[in-house]
Amino acid sequence: MTRFAGTICTSILCLSVFASMPVFAQPQTSSLWGVNGEKWDKTRIADYTNAGYRKGREPIPAFPVSVNIKTLGAKGDGVSDDRPFIQKAIRQCAPNGTVFLPKGIYVLNDSLQIGKSGICLRGESRDGTVLFFKRGLEELYPKYNGSQSSWSWEGAMLLFTGNISEVGIENLTVRFPDSIYVGHNWHERGYNGIGFAAGVKDAWLRNITLLNADLGIYLRDAQQVSCLNFKLAFLGVRETQTIPTGGEKGQSVSGHHGVNCYASYNLFHNFEFTRNYFHHLSVEPPAAPGRASYNVFSQGKLPDARFDHHTSSLRRTDHNLWTDIDAGEGSDIYNSSGATAPPRVFLNETFWNIQGKKSTGSDPDVSSENNNFIAVGRENLRTAPPLGKNPFVERIPNDAISPRNLYWAQMKLLHGIDPSIVDSLSVTALAHRKPDRGGERGYYRYTLFRDRSPLILKHPDDIEKRTEAFDLTGRLRTLVVPVLAPVLAPE
Repeated sequence: MTRFAGTICTSILCLSVFASMPVFAQPQTSSLWGVNGEKWDKTRIADYTNAGYRKGREPIPAFPVSVNIKTLGAKGDGVSDDRPFIQKAIRQCAPNGTVFLPKGIYVLNDSLQIGKSGICLRGESRDGTVLFFKRGLEELYPKYNGSQSSWSWEGAMLLFTGNISEVGIENLTVRFPDSIYVGHNWHERGYNGIGFAAGVKDAWLRNITLLNADLGIYLRDAQQVSCLNFKLAFLGVRETQTIPTGGEKGQSVSGHHGVNCYASYNLFHNFEFTRNYFHHLSVEPPAAPGRASYNVFSQGKLPDARFDHHTSSLRRTDHNLWTDIDAGEGSDIYNSSGATAPPRVFLNETFWNIQGKKSTGSDPDVSSENNNFIAVGRENLRTAPPLGKNPFVERIPNDAISPRNLYWAQMKLLHGIDPSIVDSLSVTALAHRKPDRGGERGYYRYTLFRDRSPLILKHPDDIEKRTEAFDLTGRLRTLVVPVLAPVLAPE
């Protein structure tokens, strides 16, 4: 049975003697949620608040600087191989410490694996600190068998691996050489960016740019990982290319998988893709009877989005949330692939406020069940419901839907966590520790007392009126610190 709720909202014109006054859309709520969750239908919409680092209940830590790679001999000159120095820094890093990378281009001639808990790789500047991998996984460790290489969909040049936790990477760029992407032939160079492998839990990636990646972010059986404020972009040929040959010839596609998630309970929030991937965001269960469930994709911007479900009846992709995403053209948002038929099997998925300009493209497979489509641009432009059993469709304009982001609405309702509080950056009281020296600049640890959303702030040696902090969305913000002297916290 197909269920419809709501109607197309009519705009309200503000009465005015001025004909040029703007048109405002009347706010509309979903019958599955209401204004503040008072109508939450839990038979249709799951609780998505267990995704991400420590289920989103605690702030991502800012470990003090333990090792500065420049003190170990790293050059950061864009020529010398600095991988041995980064490996040494990882080995020497104290528990719950940070390997600090000052500005520079650090060349790595091989992959890098991190297999210890309580460690963070932090760059001094997102744009100024660059990890430059000169070769990819297929070039280093070939797997091509004449028809495909598994590096096309798995693995990472920088991989967190093993039964580890409290690990992260932040505030830097991962870059690969310029090269043309030849198409969906499963024989890429293996320019795969950052990965979290089986056993990894309570981890993070934030304020990261990935340049020229075949596969940007990879998760395999990792849980409670937060990927915040990341960008996938391209330089050189890939920035403007079209695919030169094959069935995709002429398409403006620059890579294979943007995000490939073989895992559950992970958060991908505040992201941007500057060019198209063949699969922008993929949820792909591990081997049968594996599942990829309760992941959250939130507040993203894509040129022409594809929400890829690599699935079949034995490999379940269910109860994932896609919310507050600008799908760009939105010409084929359900486009999916998979080694076993049928692809595009969606089970209990929720699509909430997905902006898109077109009503074209393939539907979920007919075997899909119990999916929710609330304020989805494609469905707003169509009269026919998506395929599958028992879909729920609410045709609400994207500029009228309230709340815009279902994930944050649930976090506020269930746990009192509201990113808008942090975004206001109204700091009234701070505490700090003595600095941990790291090269020319020390770093203090600050904690916000203002609300339940503490932040860890970066600060120069001398107490100044301005400092920086990561907010809940993973953005590094400049804060104005009160003139009142901070209170010294106990060691």
